[in-house]
Amino acid sequence: FEDLKEEERCFTDRNPEMKLDKLNQKVKYLERENGDLAMDLEDVESTLQINKDLISILMETSFSNDEKTAKIVDNLKSEIQLKNDQLKKLKHERDSLKSQNLLLEQVKLDMISKEEETIAFYDADNRRIKDAMEKKEYTLQMLESRLYDCEKFLRECGKSDDAIREKLKELKLNPDVDRK
Repeated sequence: FEDLKEEERCFTDRNPEMKLDKLNQKVKYLERENGDLAMDLEDVESTLQINKDLISILMETSFSNDEKTAKIVDNLKSEIQLKNDQLKKLKHERDSLKSQNLLLEQVKLDMISKEEETIAFYDADNRRIKDAMEKKEYTLQMLESRLYDCEKFLRECGKSDDAIREKLKELKLNPDVDRK
């Protein structure tokens, strides 16, 4: 249970960082949106100025030049329409690119989050395996020490007991040699 709690802590420790990253991403998005709105405002002001100029030209032109005025007005209207069409197209492209960028940022953050979770999981798993290995190594050392003590005791007994000495020879343990 302690391992599971530690593993959960590994996952939850990263959540504040992920929330902060997402908030930073939203702030950047809103800053870009604010910049785009400022550009839109400039475009509207530019269009307004063109319209004001058009009205001014119409008022200054004499009525004797109706054909010339009509041509100027038509040229200005077509230019305004062209600029408006270009503006709509650019806005659509910009919005599309912003949406794609936002989606890619979110996918990137999700992938980073999953990668960090996977790393934390495998780190915790690696720690569990190392701990188990250390416990088994300790148990093995204790068993080897006990086995050595038993062999030593049997050798001592084998010096005075022929049956034990014969059994030690069968087990290929020299009863006359002291091991260290």
